[in-house]
Amino acid sequence: MDDHFVIEPIGGLWAVVSSEIILARCPTVPEAIRAALQVAARTASYGRTVQVVVDEPGRGRTVIWDSTRDGFSRA
Repeated sequence: MDDHFVIEPIGGLWAVVSSEIILARCPTVPEAIRAALQVAARTASYGRTVQVVVDEPGRGRTVIWDSTRDGFSRA
């Protein structure tokens, strides 16, 4: 994978993190997923391979979107 956008709990919020940089902080997981997908889609539009993952304590990592598996098209 070229780019990973990981959604994880930080300080009582759900953060979207890439390369140890916090890109967004959201109060709920669905909002964090929305934010991560917006950034991931933009990144994929430049030809990069992208993955969005939710990292939940006690449940591990779940892949939400993978540009190679789920596809990407420019609208």
